Amino acid sequence: MRIPYYPSRESRVKKLLEVFEPEPNSKIIDLGSGDGRVLREFANKYDDIKLYGIEKDWKLVYISRNLSKEFKNIDIKQGNLFDVPLDNYDVVYTYLTVDALRRLRNKAVKFVDRGGTWIALDYRIPGLKPVVVIDLDKWHKYYIYSKSYRKIGKIFKVL
Repeated sequence: MRIPYYPSRESRVKKLLEVFEPEPNSKIIDLGSGDGRVLREFANKYDDIKLYGIEKDWKLVYISRNLSKEFKNIDIKQGNLFDVPLDNYDVVYTYLTVDALRRLRNKAVKFVDRGGTWIALDYRIPGLKPVVVIDLDKWHKYYIYSKSYRKIGKIFKVL
């Protein structure tokens, strides 16, 4: 499956960070991390979390590693986002196509069922109902998936 490179705009990530406060020591992964901008925005605000990126395109991996080298809490790997086990992460961030999210659906269900939080920019995970939808503007939204409304209330200031 080919997923186009279309980076999350920094302004949208900054809006997320206005309402999202990850717990200390959280492990957050960006599936399809592109140039690493989401990871860097998170790292700029939080130095007590661990950030991981997985990206298939070796050129983007090279770029994101170079742009992120000043951050000790960012780790970027080259690989296929569909093959990454999510057991060790607390939060998943995605900005992917509907087809890619459909393919990740079963993985997302397992991740959320075990207590993880999934943040999807602009596109819903087909067949799953988000706990919270954060409107960014007229066209863009964050869809937040979690098993625990209480947990979401602790890490998102929108409830």
